[in-house]
This record gives sequence, C-alpha cells and structure tokens, in this order.
Amino acid sequence: MRKKGEKYVRLRSFDVDDEYEISDCEQKRWSSVLLASIGFSLGVCIVVIGAIVSESFGTQGSIAVTDGFAVEKAQISISMKKPDIIHIVVDDIGQNDLWDSDDLPFQSVSPNIHSMVLNGIELKNYYGQSYCTPARVALLTGKFIHRTGFSYASSHHYGDIEIFVDSNYSVPIDPTGQSQLLPEFLKSVAGYSTHMIGKWNLGHCTEAYLPWNRGFDTFLGYFGDGIDYVNHVSNGESSINLGPDQIEVEVMDFMEYEDEASFSWDAGMKYKNEHTTILFTNAALKRLRKTRETKSSTYIYLAYHGLHDDEQALTHIERDVDLKLWKSLDEFFNYTDRRLNFGKALSILDSEIGLILDYMKEEMHRRDYLIVFHSDNGGSPCARHICGNNMPYRGMKFSDFEGALKVPAFMYSPTLFGKRGIIGRKYRGLMHHVDWIATFLQVAGVPDYHAQLNATTFDSVGHWNALLDVAVSLKSEKYAVRDTIYFSLSDDSYVIRQDNFKLIYGYENDTWYSTKTEYEHLSNCYSGLTDYYLFDLDLDPTETNNLFYHSEYRHIREKLLTAGRNAYSDQAIVFEKTRVLNDDSAYYNSSLAYAW
Repeated sequence: MRKKGEKYVRLRSFDVDDEYEISDCEQKRWSSVLLASIGFSLGVCIVVIGAIVSESFGTQGSIAVTDGFAVEKAQISISMKKPDIIHIVVDDIGQNDLWDSDDLPFQSVSPNIHSMVLNGIELKNYYGQSYCTPARVALLTGKFIHRTGFSYASSHHYGDIEIFVDSNYSVPIDPTGQSQLLPEFLKSVAGYSTHMIGKWNLGHCTEAYLPWNRGFDTFLGYFGDGIDYVNHVSNGESSINLGPDQIEVEVMDFMEYEDEASFSWDAGMKYKNEHTTILFTNAALKRLRKTRETKSSTYIYLAYHGLHDDEQALTHIERDVDLKLWKSLDEFFNYTDRRLNFGKALSILDSEIGLILDYMKEEMHRRDYLIVFHSDNGGSPCARHICGNNMPYRGMKFSDFEGALKVPAFMYSPTLFGKRGIIGRKYRGLMHHVDWIATFLQVAGVPDYHAQLNATTFDSVGHWNALLDVAVSLKSEKYAVRDTIYFSLSDDSYVIRQDNFKLIYGYENDTWYSTKTEYEHLSNCYSGLTDYYLFDLDLDPTETNNLFYHSEYRHIREKLLTAGRNAYSDQAIVFEKTRVLNDDSAYYNSSLAYAW
C-alpha cells in the first residue's frame, strides 16, 4: 500500500520486471486498439436489422416514472454550484465481499469503502445486470437492455451479449437522437465536463462508437471485457494472425485520449506494466487536481478493472499487502486460494479508493461533491483466479438470481448529505443501473429533467428527492419511485421484477455458493437445466421457495408474463452480431492490418 505522504504527490511507477520487458516491441508492435483499427477499415458496425419501438409502455407492468412522494413536497434541490460527481463502478464484487461479508472483515479488508457506507446512504435494493456488457449498457444508456439489443435468451448464453476485443457490434447510435449516453446528457443538459477512466465495454467497431465520440471529453482505459492487470493483453484473443502472411500480432487493449491534437493510436502503450488498479487511481487523482483548478463541474466515471477475473491480479501489488494480517485471517477463515487472492486484491482496491476519498476530504472540501459506488454485477465464485461471493443470495454472475443481479451500492457526500443531517441512511427504494441518468440530472438541479428523457425511449427515473426525504415510511419508500425492472427479455424468456415479485421464465437454474469450496471452472458450475421460477422477494429474498407452480400465484405469474411480452414486442431491438476475428478474410483488404 502507498504511504500516506505520497498519496497524490506523484504518479506511481513500477519497476519493469525482466519477464515484462518489451524489447521485441518493434517486431510485434503491440496494438492498443487493434480491433478498432480493423473495424475502421471495414467501415461499419453491425447494424440493427429489426427494430420495433412503441409510443408507450405496455399497459401491464408499467414503470413508475414519478419522483414519488418527495416531488410534491419539498422539491429538495441543489441551489449552489452543481456538485462534482465521482462515479465508481467496481467489477464482479458481490454482496458477500464488502460490508456484509462473512469472511472478509471490513475493518481489515475494506475500511475505506465501509467508512463511506457508514457516513453516506446505502442503497439496499440496488440492482445491476448479470453480465459485464449489459450492465454497462444499462448504466450508460438509461435503458433496459432489450431496448438496445443486449438482452438474451437462455439458448444464446453469453456469446452474443458480451462485447469482446474482437466483437463487431456496439450500443446503437440512433439517428433520431434517442441514443444519447449518460455523459452526453451531463454535458449538453447540465454543463458538466466528463471524463472516463477504466472499462468501456460498450463497443468500438468504428470511431463513432469510441468513448470520446459518445460524450466523454477524455478517456484512459480499455475497450473489451477484460485484460491482464499488468501487461494489458486482451483476455480473449490474446494473439491473432493477420494478412496473407499470417503475421502473429499480440492484442494489447489499452487506449488514452486527452484531446484530438495529441491523440495517437498507440498512446496507451506507455502504460504497459502498470497495474490497472494503481494506474486508474492515479489517473483519477490527476483529473481531480485539474478539477480543483476549474470553476466548471466535473463528472468522472471511474470504472475500475478490479476485481474482474483476469490474470496478474496481484502482480506488482502483492508486495503492498500486509502479509502478517492475511496470514492471521487465513488461519481463522481457512480461505481457498482463489478467495484469499480475491481478498488481497480487494484490500489494495480499497486502499486506492481511500486515496481518492482522502483527496476529496482534504483538497475538495470547498466544493460540493458526490461519490457514487456500486458493482456492475454479482461475484463469480467459479472464477479461475480470484473469486467473489454473493451469499446468502442464490446464484452467481451470469445467472438470473439475486446473487447475480443485486449488488452492493452507496452514495457518499459530506457536503450534500452532511449539511442535511443524512448520515448512515439505508435507502430501500428499488433502484437499477438505468436510473443514474435521471438521478444525476436531479443532482445537477435540472428542473425539467423529465423533458430531457422521453419515457417511450428511456427507462431512467430519478431517486434524488426520495433519497433526501428521511421522513417516509419503509413501506411507502420501496416502490415509490420504481416498481418494475426488466432484467432480460427475449421472444420466449423473461426475467422481471415487479414490486415484490420476481419472474425467471425459461432460464438456467443456479445454486448457492459457499466461500469454503474451491469450485471448478465456470463451465462446471451451471446445472444447464432450464426452468421457471416465481419468488416473493419481500418474504423470500434468498429465493428458496419457488412459487411458479403454485395455483394461488397463477394471476401473479400471468401478470408478469404479460408485462414481459408487451415490453418485448413494443420496445425490443434485435442485432445480428458477429465477432470479426472468426473470418481472417476480413483483414485481407485492410492496409492497416498489414502495418502491425
């Protein structure tokens, strides 16, 4: 861990180990955006081949689009300068990994994160998606994923909804202007400068789809689903053969964009051999120092790599781990190897987030600011290198049970919450990734934010007024702002929550995963059996009692099925998706390909 005195004095640099020397760089030419270059030569992304968008939601299961009880009351809003927003998204961290963990004590492993939960607002019913790309699509579009082509049927598991380094599809750009992303709204409507650090994962098949052309002023990070933590090689196709001579090229997925004048496609290469957790924190601190010197409000989307299951999770940083502490914890909890490595990596991530927290407290206290923290999806107990966990909830990342969808989340602001006496609140309102666009526009004091979000196109609803209203009963709070979440819809399968009931129709079964078992790889963790489920989550939050086949719940089952069918038929768009690298002939006419 970094010493207190050097926390934001300089950017940290690592000694390059011999095994990571890149003396053969000129021979292999590591590419930071190999796919992007190839995509540009092809000139197109895969486009929508079928699109049906209705003028209104289906009559069954409509989404509450009111601000709830607080709108008609105090209309609490920010009257001073718009607050800076630091939006931290962590990867594959589950409900049993942070402040509610039964084997990773927060006092030792994640004290900085826990301190913000204690002094902020915990989001007790916050939901993401079960996959990396759909989670980020929902987050940045403000739309449920069936509206953007990233919903899935159980028979299409994984392959056609994740964006890999070689995927030739992206979140669509709507020529009618209904495809603005979160940073575009904050820029155009609220006047923010917008900056992204970390994992993009929304598509990069032509220049129009890159982050700096979709609302972010600057970018440092990677495009695909995952990379090695230190050498930044893609975790999918780590090498490919190009051209008639079949030249082997290693795929380094890392990119930096500061402005058009200084941009180059290989700008990300200079960060090779820096661990992404440290690198992204340094970049955030650098951006915050620039923010402090400006009068404009800033939005920083800090999408950490950690703790995605990739190689080199502890390379270069294990020396910063308190070995005596972890020996003691291991003796008491008897960790599996992958769980122990997860805990160590988490402790480093927490320390780095602590540096950001310290900077905000000490250097930004004269500005209003808001820190938002949440995971993209649940943990992966069947991972290869580092294992998150979701107990007591059922399921893991990639499934459709609560362990995959319900994720840890909170909001922290000593300036916005502290002055109102809102400390340590537990907000129980039903909330989803899609809701950040509307909520941030409320935070920015945009009075007519509803007018900016066409309810026939966007699903985002604002929770800010409800979050600040502490006089509401728990019962009225829970579904006052949002009552329905469409997690995934296809023509014959649905995952929906409406009020307290959740329907899983035509998807694979999953179980509960103990932290004490070293599970085999992902492919061995699923039953592979498709089934049908209905749960009352208010009474059965861990999904132990399937009500689907109970006759007294038939009307609930039919109500949710009707809502799903209506939403899918009225709103869904469908892509024909491919992965470019499956066809080497795609490169033969590419002069760019020959340059590698």
